[in-house]
Amino acid sequence: MDYSFRSDLHLHTTHSDGRLSPSDLMALCYERGLMTVSVTDHDTTSGIDECEAAANKHDLDFIPGIEFGAKAIRGEIHILGYFIDPNNHALQEVLSDLQEDRKTRAERMVALLCQTGTPLSWDRVSELARGGSVGRPHIAQALVEEGHASHPKDAFDRLINWKAPAYVARKLIQPREAVDLINGSGGLAVLAHPLESRAKSGRREIYELETTLASLVDFGIVGIEAYYGDYSNDQIERVITLANKYGLVPCGGSDYHAAGNPIEPEPGEIGPPVESIELLKSLKPI
Repeated sequence: MDYSFRSDLHLHTTHSDGRLSPSDLMALCYERGLMTVSVTDHDTTSGIDECEAAANKHDLDFIPGIEFGAKAIRGEIHILGYFIDPNNHALQEVLSDLQEDRKTRAERMVALLCQTGTPLSWDRVSELARGGSVGRPHIAQALVEEGHASHPKDAFDRLINWKAPAYVARKLIQPREAVDLINGSGGLAVLAHPLESRAKSGRREIYELETTLASLVDFGIVGIEAYYGDYSNDQIERVITLANKYGLVPCGGSDYHAAGNPIEPEPGEIGPPVESIELLKSLKPI
């Protein structure tokens, strides 16, 4: 099946683990012919104002977003929020706590890398985060700079994946809390990347996917990412079938970070059709 995409609802900037500033990312989206975009930085809304201003400059339809990590039956799942109010007090309280945990975790991982024979500077990792939501991608980038890995995915695969000696688990909220925070801030919750992705290190299919999905529907999600990253047509069709079964909007996007990894999709290489955008907008609380 052939897909044509003018929307990308899964993008990251320097405010979390992307390498492009909001202004540069919006300029790239415009150059690539996109019409509707959402930036979904991890555990932060700090880039939304700059993104919106840059999107308006390029006449892009901008949807404020976020991406939460949440506990799962096994491992973790990610939940996207669209149309959120970044000034919501309850949301910001939780984000402040998650940001502090991210910093502590990253510091511990750098220390463990040093202890296990892979010297790395915390100052450089912090510098790469640029005051944003620090995480493993910044550690991976520093590892590449120091010659410990050939590209960020290589660093993830060998040095900082969940089985590696230097790995430290991060704080995760419960799925219901993530959905409640999104809904409580006027947004819509969507399950992110439910299936395996070759472009992402360690990205496997969600364990007991349908059980998880049924619970999330009860909690109040309205969509699921079908048009995601490097998904094959068969994967897209499988998720669309799940979306139809559970009454969800099939959403999606490239999950672009400008990370420099092999086969990383660029903005607009994949994304939801206009019908999905219209459905999401029709569900947005008034």
